[in-house]
Amino acid sequence: MEERISVNPNIHFGKPCVAGTRIPVQSVLELVRKGLPFTQIIQDYYPDLQVEDIRACIQYADERELYSQLQSAAKVVFAKLWDNKEDEVWMDRDDELWEKLIEINPRIKGGKPVIKGTRVPVEVIVGALAGGASWEEVGEAYEVTLEQVRACLAFAAQMLTEETFVAVPA
Repeated sequence: MEERISVNPNIHFGKPCVAGTRIPVQSVLELVRKGLPFTQIIQDYYPDLQVEDIRACIQYADERELYSQLQSAAKVVFAKLWDNKEDEVWMDRDDELWEKLIEINPRIKGGKPVIKGTRVPVEVIVGALAGGASWEEVGEAYEVTLEQVRACLAFAAQMLTEETFVAVPA
């Protein structure tokens, strides 16, 4: 994806664009959200694009949305953990836990990571925590266990560990 999306402060004021073009990712995503088939987007709007470019735009948006939710959740979660000494154990990331309890299946929620055996996306759990919901409220609302919530956070932490972030001048 990195080779298909570029951010250049001299093109569209630094907004992400399809690499080698001046086509903003946002413009492509608006057409996708309207439900237009990829082939129609290429034929009617952006003949210089390839299907892989459109997929890269979607992936770029998904990753940025998840990252934003993770940042907010991390602030809330760590603030709660710091205030409650009994919960300090939550600071230890458990990679085996998420590998056991999180799955990615193209037939479930379009391939988004979900809690195994459910259709509950990881991003929903992380987003609920970021929004200020307690562990208990999340468990009740989505009928998941505390261990499954921990697995979602461990998964999110692992994804952030594997991601490379580049600061873009404003």
